[in-house]
Amino acid sequence: MSSDAFQVMGMADRGYLPSIFSTRSKYDTPTYGIILGTCIIICMSLADFWALVEMLNFNYSISLLFEFSAFVKLRISKPDL
Repeated sequence: MSSDAFQVMGMADRGYLPSIFSTRSKYDTPTYGIILGTCIIICMSLADFWALVEMLNFNYSISLLFEFSAFVKLRISKPDL
């Protein structure tokens, strides 16, 4: 959960998410990123187990689709690489 919160904070630092997610506590931890991650985990824990498995498989297949399409695009645009 901590690594997810730091990823959210990094995205907020780069301007991809609202700047509220880049605020840190006095212990230098991303407070709102941890709260967001906790809320997502709580919402997911209320779902059916098989629904979660289906969702994770769908997300994994979408990420593989993006990865393969980026590979093909890179091979076409920079074949010497």
